[in-house]
Amino acid sequence: MGFMFEDLDVYQKGMDLVDQVTARAMAKVKSVARSFLGRTILANIAAGFRVVGVEATMWDARGHTFGASMDETLDLSFTRAIGGEDLLPLFRQTYWAPKRSVDQIEGMLHNSPIVLGAWQGRRLIGFARVLTDDVYRAVIDDIVVDEPFRGRGVGTAMVKALLERLKHVEEIFLGCDAKEVRFYEKLGFNRAKNPYMRLRPG
Repeated sequence: MGFMFEDLDVYQKGMDLVDQVTARAMAKVKSVARSFLGRTILANIAAGFRVVGVEATMWDARGHTFGASMDETLDLSFTRAIGGEDLLPLFRQTYWAPKRSVDQIEGMLHNSPIVLGAWQGRRLIGFARVLTDDVYRAVIDDIVVDEPFRGRGVGTAMVKALLERLKHVEEIFLGCDAKEVRFYEKLGFNRAKNPYMRLRPG
């Protein structure tokens, strides 16, 4: 059965509406692509994740969501210089490193082969580092997100960036509290069966 003239008219109007919606969606995508979230979305698409709708909700392969609001201008960087004064306020929020001095932090940064910063403008709002031979073993340490930014996907984005950087390494380790186990399990980590040994010579 063929289209009547009225049907074609309705069809054209419908197609015009689709074109308008598509144009608005593409403009939104271009805007997002220039932001931290956009780069994170593109990186995760490349890694096999999917983006749902223009709200940029992100779903990993197990169906867990993460992400941040569109108006955030965050930047993840392995190369941007981090100073001890930048990191000191974050460490003071932790239970394991509140007494570290600027000099100690500077020495730690100098001797850590991989450091990752999450920035909002000039403000460091997230940090993590890795001790590694870059072949067989890697230990992710000192993961911290500024308290006002917690629960907004910054920590997840940092860990995913680290795992992408370390994807060629045979084994990746990290230590965490019992309450954080589920968070890291969602990112692919498993509880180690072997005992965790520690020595504090200082």
